[in-house]
Amino acid sequence: MEADVVKITQGEKYFVLKVCNKHSKPDVLRQYRLLEALHRQGIRVSEQIGYGRTETGDAVLLTRYQRQPQ
Repeated sequence: MEADVVKITQGEKYFVLKVCNKHSKPDVLRQYRLLEALHRQGIRVSEQIGYGRTETGDAVLLTRYQRQPQ
């Protein structure tokens, strides 16, 4: 498994925090930039908010969660 994923709720806003497994060592900057590039091309993807590392060194990626229209 590459990461643990947590849904964060703040009032009416929803976010997804992806905390990457140290053993998988994914490149979250590359994932962030890929989401950014796809979004610029008009492809519906999660809106990237930020990326970084936890105090213990785990890579993290934060995106906005939006429910899809039915």
